[in-house]
Amino acid sequence: MELKKATQATFKIAPPWVKSIAVNRNGECWGFEVVAADLETNDRRFWCALMDKESVFLGSGFDTTNWKNSAINSLEVKAKIRQQNNNV
Repeated sequence: MELKKATQATFKIAPPWVKSIAVNRNGECWGFEVVAADLETNDRRFWCALMDKESVFLGSGFDTTNWKNSAINSLEVKAKIRQQNNNV
């Protein structure tokens, strides 16, 4: 079985409020209401955000090879960050 990759295409199955996605050690992909920089790993297995922020399960069967570096922002978030950096 070929493992899925968490990419920008994965955001298509996420609710509109999802700003970032990440794969955990178990191959589950989650969407988060926060940007990737605000995510942390928990017990070396899972990604987590602040308790008052939403997260959503997006599926399983994702590649875990580099799971600790799998967090990515949506293209919309990347564009906003880039624009903020240009305005500094």
